[in-house]
Amino acid sequence: MSRWKPLRDGLDPLVVQFVVELRRMKDASGLNLTQLAGKTGRSASSWERYLDSRVIPPLDVVEALAKLAGADPTRITVLHRTANGAWRAPDSSAGNASGASGTTKDPMRIPPASTHLAAEIRALRERAGLSLAALATETRYSKSSWARWLTGKAVPPWHAVHALCALAGGIDTDLRALWALAESEWSGRGVVATAREPSTTAPPGSTVRPSELPADPADFTGRDRETELIRRLLTSSRLAPEGPQEPEAPQEPQAPQADGPHAPALVAISGPGGIGKTALAVHAGHLLAREFPDGELFADLRGAGQAAAVPADVLLGFLSSLGVPAGEVPPDGAGRSALFRSLSAGRRLLIVLDDVADAAQVRPLLPGSGSCAVLLTSRHKLPDLAGCQHVDLDVLPADDAAALVARIAGRPQIRSESAAIRELVAACGRFPLALRIAGARLATRASWTAGDLVELLGTDRHRLDELVAGDLGVRATFDLSYRGLPAPQARAFRLLSIGGLEEIAVSSAAALLDLPDTAARRLAEALVDASLLMPSAAGRYRYHDLIRLFAQEAAQTGESGADRVSALARLVTLYRGRLQSALALIRSGQADGDPSQAVFTDANRARHWLETEVRNITNTVVHALRQPELPPAESLAIIHAGQSFLRSSGFWDSSRRMSQAALERAVADADPAAELTARQYLGMIAVLTGDPAVARAQLTQALHLARALHDRTAQAAALNRLGLLHFTRGEIDESIVSHQAALDIYRELDDRTGMCTTMINLGKALSEADRAAEALPLIEASLSLASAAGDEMSVAFAEYNLARCYRRLRRYHEAIAVHLASLPKLRESGLREGEAHTLADLGETLLEAGRPHEALTWLHDGIAALRTLGDRHSAATHEIAAGRAHRALGDEAEAVLVWTAALETLTITTPTDAAAVQQLIDESPLRGAGDR
Repeated sequence: MSRWKPLRDGLDPLVVQFVVELRRMKDASGLNLTQLAGKTGRSASSWERYLDSRVIPPLDVVEALAKLAGADPTRITVLHRTANGAWRAPDSSAGNASGASGTTKDPMRIPPASTHLAAEIRALRERAGLSLAALATETRYSKSSWARWLTGKAVPPWHAVHALCALAGGIDTDLRALWALAESEWSGRGVVATAREPSTTAPPGSTVRPSELPADPADFTGRDRETELIRRLLTSSRLAPEGPQEPEAPQEPQAPQADGPHAPALVAISGPGGIGKTALAVHAGHLLAREFPDGELFADLRGAGQAAAVPADVLLGFLSSLGVPAGEVPPDGAGRSALFRSLSAGRRLLIVLDDVADAAQVRPLLPGSGSCAVLLTSRHKLPDLAGCQHVDLDVLPADDAAALVARIAGRPQIRSESAAIRELVAACGRFPLALRIAGARLATRASWTAGDLVELLGTDRHRLDELVAGDLGVRATFDLSYRGLPAPQARAFRLLSIGGLEEIAVSSAAALLDLPDTAARRLAEALVDASLLMPSAAGRYRYHDLIRLFAQEAAQTGESGADRVSALARLVTLYRGRLQSALALIRSGQADGDPSQAVFTDANRARHWLETEVRNITNTVVHALRQPELPPAESLAIIHAGQSFLRSSGFWDSSRRMSQAALERAVADADPAAELTARQYLGMIAVLTGDPAVARAQLTQALHLARALHDRTAQAAALNRLGLLHFTRGEIDESIVSHQAALDIYRELDDRTGMCTTMINLGKALSEADRAAEALPLIEASLSLASAAGDEMSVAFAEYNLARCYRRLRRYHEAIAVHLASLPKLRESGLREGEAHTLADLGETLLEAGRPHEALTWLHDGIAALRTLGDRHSAATHEIAAGRAHRALGDEAEAVLVWTAALETLTITTPTDAAAVQQLIDESPLRGAGDR
């Protein structure tokens, strides 16, 4: 390695960094100066000067050396550019009293760091390939501002530099330090970048610079997207008139211009109380303060309270802050507003108005000059405030919510309680005020864990009681908004919470409020404007989780029991009618009753409505069944009508929740018939979800009840479902016995629907018992019955089992054809369970037909779909075939891994299959691979 002589004194640190890197690359190349000259086309004497910092080499020469040394060309290019901007010839400091090349006593000279920064942003602009006009458009800063910044006579705001870096495809880490240095150099000489200089056009006698923003919240967390949006909205409207097109040389600093449009930028942050509007406004205000060198005015307008601030009083404060003596303030509001507009004209002021009541309160407080900007917060949307841009706040993302709790609690290590923190964040609804209270409670209870607080917040009934800390309270914050509502809106706010709807359609709102759709929509929209409801889609609304709890509390105290039950009954009636209409269309393609009165125009719309509303229907039915005053008949009718659709479409949790509520109500009412039906449904869901113990218990009790009630149809249904349970357990003989007993009863009753379903199941069991020849006529007969009835779901079920029967008979071509023909119909009908099973069985058929590569694709799709549905048992069963396909393709290791994964589920659901899989693993040449 070369021994280098020390570099000369007085070099800029950026030049030193570059030359040191140049010397390092020369050493890394292993070349002497003569060899280096031959490789780069520069003389040895030139290289002596380069390496001794007497001259900065051209960029192409530096890049050539970087290539020879194997160095990062991007890094050396950046170092070269910064050194080139910072370099001064050895005698350039002559006459400088300090002897330092980077200082000067002339306040009008452009300091060196600004020169370097200007060179950097010019290079970035060249890399981005942007004209001055395009640069202004892309960054939302004026051309005249960029003209000043590109020539180094002003320091741009950091946001502008960051935006340019992004456009050039670079990173801004290195530039941040240079930008800060340029800022400090200018401010150290009493020279401020032109874009931030106090306006020289401010009226005489009003030179006071107010700084009224409250302190920036030390624990402010997240809201990066909203902060950047506010910055752009408040600064982009102050674009300057077009300046020089292509500035080339540095120019002398000029007087600031009050450029921009005539109207001030106006941004409103809206959202419910406690969502963090004020914190965001104050935080954004501090970040924007540099853009408004004439000061910041702040006023709390107390719009959510009973004593909102009077605009004339607010103006008195503003005028005083701007230096107007008390004796010169006009006595009336109009005069004060006019004087405020005069004083703010041409000045760069930021006005922050917190907790605005309405647009009328704001209008007198607006400046008249486009050099100013106004940022306001309100619980109302203020749609009638002309020229206003709106930023609506929602709850925090989960990660930001967790970070906020940890920061307020003063416990960085709380993240280690990740599961408890997730639960705590969910219990707080990710609502900033609730999170702040949770963090404050943890901060003052050193012995508490996040889990302890989760336990306190665990029940909806008492959650708002616990979300209090000192003078902070979620309930009190919501109550301010609620008490300000007119009576019709307050009633709507209460009643729309009944039923626990996750989203509220206009039709549902109309039923709850007992109003026409148009009137219900108007009330819902008014609540949106008050930030007590949120629009989730056109004609659909939702509460924040904690606001829903508050609304439900208000309904308990503000509505009589009879009114609450009546509202819920109207909603149940609406859902029953629409559910029956939708199911009729889905099953037969024809609407019930008069087509001109039909709610849905076709089966697709009906299915979409059902899939959209299924959770709302579930919540409503569960809630209704828990109201002793409300007869259960209509809720039970919804459960009975929807069972087949819910199961075939994969909404098993909804079916389980409603059936469990029905069982609890039946036991409470001592209604054995209703109990029998609920146990049948719960048993079937347990079969589908792979819970054999629950399935056996529920179906056995259902069979006993059916026999006690002498209900032959219910006996047949219980036997049929017990047959399915035996089938999933691999108990095929018992399955055949149960299905045959059920079929005998259905034939005795001439119940064609029951006969159709049971023949399919019996045929499936016979096929599994290698009695496919007996199964085929049963399945073909069931397909005829289903087709004659126009029952699409039963047709799909029959076709699926017909293909399985063909597979058992080794008629693979016919089996594959049936499956492929069924798939489009299943997808069109939204029968996700049938589609998942068909995909997987098609894979098994292809495997048996000697086509393992194709088989694996279909099996993977089917297994994934079954897992999505929650059918662990069926997914694990088909994984046996997937492992065989991997083995057939020569991938024994993957086969063992797949079987090992299936074993855990099959051990619980089907011990016989589990034993077979364990044998496959034990017999594998890679025995034990699944244990690693």
